[in-house]
Amino acid sequence: MAVIVEDDAGERREDDCGRVAVKDPRTIARGYQLALCKKAMEENIIVYLETGCGKTHIAVLLMYELGHMIRKPQKSVCVFLAPTVHLVQQQAVVIGHSTNFKVGTYFGAQKHLDNHKEWESELDKYESTN
Repeated sequence: MAVIVEDDAGERREDDCGRVAVKDPRTIARGYQLALCKKAMEENIIVYLETGCGKTHIAVLLMYELGHMIRKPQKSVCVFLAPTVHLVQQQAVVIGHSTNFKVGTYFGAQKHLDNHKEWESELDKYESTN
């Protein structure tokens, strides 16, 4: 099961009132989350924290900081794995609300993408600049 995110044409979005909103997950991050994000940018790490301590937010921070590597015209995508359908859906909501990335979810019998061409077509939905 996976959540796939792609940038939504930059970091600026308009809110429901037409105001430009810039999402910055650093504004609500705790100090230890920022420190772990920084460490993850320097080297590969495994974050082991209790439930509710902000592991997802650390991942969101990392996506935010490395967004330049994910956005078009790059050919990179960010894949966030979760062990259950419920967590896939939960993570997709958090990532969508915390960043300006388009988010897609893939799990179980939801979609059957059998080859590279089908995956390319699916990813194009999230890479459009509309």
